[in-house]
Amino acid sequence: MNPKIQKLYALFLTSLLVLGGTAAGLAQNTPGYNNIPKSILTPDHVKTPIGGLNFFDGMPDKATVRKLYDNLLFMRGVEAFLSGIPATSSRRFAWVMPKLARSGLTTWSSLIS
Repeated sequence: MNPKIQKLYALFLTSLLVLGGTAAGLAQNTPGYNNIPKSILTPDHVKTPIGGLNFFDGMPDKATVRKLYDNLLFMRGVEAFLSGIPATSSRRFAWVMPKLARSGLTTWSSLIS
């Protein structure tokens, strides 16, 4: 590359850097947008039924993350258990029905109608 072009290129980049730094230094705060209401901020400590949760600048600490993942795992286990109840009930019904039909207490057609 031509040395003259290199010098112009370096001068241009330096002036751009200086102007950009000066503009950033002179920037003023936007009035009305600098005060965030406390009602929308994440509190540092939240009391919940699973215990206290601690946050710093909206981010949970390691103990809080662990507690939330443990609770999520527990809730999924409860959901899996409750979702399996109808299947076990129908399995029990299918096991008992032939015995009831043989005993003459009931028939399948009387249950359907």
